[in-house]
Amino acid sequence: MKIIMKLNIRLIQNILLVLCVSLGLNFLPNIFFPKYDVAPMAFIVFLLILYVLLRGPELIVNTTYALWCENTRFRRMFGPIAFLFIFEIIRYPINANYLIYVYILLPILVLLFLLFIVDIYLNYCNGDIHLFLKNYLKSYFLLCVFIVSIAGIVFFLLKIGFVDIHSWTNVGIYGSDFRIRENYSVDSFVSNPYYLTVIFPNFIKDSSFFGEFGTFTGWSFEPHVACVFITPGFLMTNYFLKNRFRKLIVIISFILFYILSLSITAIFSLFIVLFVYLVVPKDEFLLKRFITFVFASFFFIFLIIFVSNYFKDAVLYGLNKIQFENNNSSAYGMVWSYILKPRSFFGNGFLIAPYTGDVSFAGGQINNLLRTGDVGLIPFVNFLFIYGILIFYMIKELFSRNDYLFIGLIMVYLFVHSLKMPFHAFHYLLIFLFIFILSIVPKKV
Repeated sequence: MKIIMKLNIRLIQNILLVLCVSLGLNFLPNIFFPKYDVAPMAFIVFLLILYVLLRGPELIVNTTYALWCENTRFRRMFGPIAFLFIFEIIRYPINANYLIYVYILLPILVLLFLLFIVDIYLNYCNGDIHLFLKNYLKSYFLLCVFIVSIAGIVFFLLKIGFVDIHSWTNVGIYGSDFRIRENYSVDSFVSNPYYLTVIFPNFIKDSSFFGEFGTFTGWSFEPHVACVFITPGFLMTNYFLKNRFRKLIVIISFILFYILSLSITAIFSLFIVLFVYLVVPKDEFLLKRFITFVFASFFFIFLIIFVSNYFKDAVLYGLNKIQFENNNSSAYGMVWSYILKPRSFFGNGFLIAPYTGDVSFAGGQINNLLRTGDVGLIPFVNFLFIYGILIFYMIKELFSRNDYLFIGLIMVYLFVHSLKMPFHAFHYLLIFLFIFILSIVPKKV
C-alpha cells in the first residue's frame, strides 16, 4: 500500500512538474483555458498553492531555508533572482508600467515552484541528484521525445499524402498565442494534423525536401520557443538512454525536428554547445586538449562547408535574418539597446519586455517604435549580476569533470538562446528548474 501511495504521489508530482515547465513554452497548460491569457498561470499557481498546503507550508519553507543556509551555490544563484522580484514589488507603485497580474502572479509563481522542486529534491529524493533526475526529470525528457517523434511521424504522413495539411486548422484550442500568430499576414493559417503537432505552412516555406510544408513548431507557437523547450531534453539523451539503438533513433528524431523547425537561434546555440563540448578538457593531458581543439576546429570547417552546399536556402535565410536583427531597427537590436542604456534609477524593470512595434523579419515589416522608458539602473546592474553568477558556475561545471557535464551544456544553450529573449527568460519555469539543478550538482562524482 505504501509503495502504491508513493507511486501515486510521484505521478502527481511529475504531472505538476511537466505543467510548470510547459507554461509559456507549449500549449499543454493552455488547453484547460484556451480563451483566457492569465488563466493558465493562475491555474498553475493554484495547483502549487494546493500542493504546498497539502504537504505542509512549515515543512516546505523550513526545508528550503535549510538548503539556503547549507548550499552556497544555491544562495548565490537565487539571491539575485529573489532581489529581482522583491525590487519589482517595491518598484511597481512608483512606476506601474504593466498589468498587475504580472506584478502579483509571477513572483508568487516562481517562489512556489522553487518550494515545490526543493521539497521533491530533499524530502522525496533525499538530496540525491540522480534520483531527482531519474524520478522526475525523466518525465520531461519523455515529453520532449514524444513531441519531436510525433512531429517526424506527421512529416512522413504528409510526405506520402496520407494527411491533408489544409484540413486541420483548429489551433484556437491552444490559447491566445496561437490565435495571435494566425492574424499575421505571413501566417495565413496554422495547421495541427490530428492535434498532434503544430505547423505554419506559409512560414519559411521552400521547395526543398524538408521545407515543403513550412515550419514545424511542435507544441509551441514559435520555432525558437519550441527549441527552448525540447533542447534540454535532447542534451539529456545520453544520460537517460543507454541502449544504443534507441539513443540513435531519438537523436535522429531531434535532429529532424531542428531541420523542420529551422530556428536559426536554436541552430546557432547548438553549434556553440557542440563547440564547447569538444573543447572542454575531459582529462588532465595538455596534448589531448590540444588535439581535441584541433579536431573541433576542423569539424566546424567541414560542417560549415557541408551545410552551405546542401542547405543553401536555409543558410541564405539565416544570413539575411542575422543581418536584419543586428541593427537598431530590429526588435532584437532595440531590446538590447533598451537594456544596455538605462536612463533612470528605477526604470520599467525586467518582468515585461518593452514594446518594440510591429517588427517581422519573415513578413518583411519594420516599424521602428520603442515605448518610452528604460530598464532602470538597478535592474540593469542586477541583470548583469545574475548573468555573471550563472556564467561563473556554468563554466565551473563544464570543467568539473563529473558525470553531469550535460547540465553545464544545457545551461550554455539556455544562456545563448536567452540572449534573444532576455525579458521572457524570467517567465519560463523551465529555466529556473535548470538553474536549480546547476546549483545542486555535486562537485565530484
